[in-house]
Amino acid sequence: MPTLWFCLDAFADVIYLLDILVQFRTGFLKDGLLVSKQKQLAQHYIKSKYFYIDVASLIPLDFLYFAFGKFLTAFKHIKL
Repeated sequence: MPTLWFCLDAFADVIYLLDILVQFRTGFLKDGLLVSKQKQLAQHYIKSKYFYIDVASLIPLDFLYFAFGKFLTAFKHIKL
């Protein structure tokens, strides 16, 4: 069972990483015009709260779970 959990966790991390890469190239509207310049897209995404949420979702919480023991099972559910 732990092997399956780690495989699914690694798969979810790959999905989150792909999401971050896609978000760096996703356009946004500024003053009614679509912004599509790569540098502006990256700056806009990094300044947004979604970038920090996406990066926080990649924190390897399973290591904390094993470090502090089984009484902290909430670590397993934080990514949800």
